[in-house]
Amino acid sequence: MRALGVDYGERRIGLAVSDPTGLVAQSLSVIGRTSDEASAEAIGDLAVQLDVDTIVVGLPCNMNGSLGPAAERCQAFARLLEARTGLKVVLYDERLTTSIAERMLVAADVSRGKRKRVVDAVAAALMLQGYLDSRQRSGPPPAPNAAAAGAAPEAAGDTNGVPAADRVAKVLADEAAQGDERGDG
Repeated sequence: MRALGVDYGERRIGLAVSDPTGLVAQSLSVIGRTSDEASAEAIGDLAVQLDVDTIVVGLPCNMNGSLGPAAERCQAFARLLEARTGLKVVLYDERLTTSIAERMLVAADVSRGKRKRVVDAVAAALMLQGYLDSRQRSGPPPAPNAAAAGAAPEAAGDTNGVPAADRVAKVLADEAAQGDERGDG
């Protein structure tokens, strides 16, 4: 099972992909968002190239678990992706992933310019890793039409007492820091 993680934003969309076994997520890229239709088409093309069978869209729940306007936009985008790709699209709680990604990149001394370019992809990887970990704990994800039905996101959590963000943080921060050393930032 290979999954594509999508951190949907008003200006940028962060992307991450799992390994073919569906155990480890890694940041992939960030695409500029021009329109939902164009973004869905680009993500659909990428899903075909990467041979994914599941697209996981981050759902920005409020801290009390309620859904605000940003979450409603993500649900609509997830429905569009599912309709355009025919793939299973799952919504997953992405609370605080962008904040965690930003802190990881600051701690790794990644330059401000580089952080701005990669933070959404790192957030997508954190969200996707949380989803992958939850599958390991609880079995299969919800029904393929969960995004279309506007179902609640799967709960975020940790595996064996170690949060996904902690397990992935060092690898992602090191990856971004190496880009700075090469002159990418």
